[in-house]
Amino acid sequence: MSIKRAVGLKKIQSNFCEEVVIRTPREKSEKVKVRFIDYEQITTFLSAAKKDNLLYHAFFCHLIQTGMRKGEAGALQWQQVDLSEQRINIVQTLDYAPETDADLFGDPQSYKSA
Repeated sequence: MSIKRAVGLKKIQSNFCEEVVIRTPREKSEKVKVRFIDYEQITTFLSAAKKDNLLYHAFFCHLIQTGMRKGEAGALQWQQVDLSEQRINIVQTLDYAPETDADLFGDPQSYKSA
């Protein structure tokens, strides 16, 4: 039975489909071209970091080699590292809140990947 007929036969009070708005696909916004750092730029960057601060150099090498975000690396603890399996389990991220001078641990999953 169609909805119009059901209204005519007084099986339903109104045609609820009349209020439905079918949206057309949105026009895709202009895509921004993503620029990636190349090997030469990485080498220059790491060389400068090594001259400036060896700790920074080690930190950035770790980020580049693992693909981790800085907050994920900052929250990393030894129990999350399995050297025999060559695996790192990322379970939290570290965010710094300057207004409270506090370190906040949270879920590493970004909104876009959720």
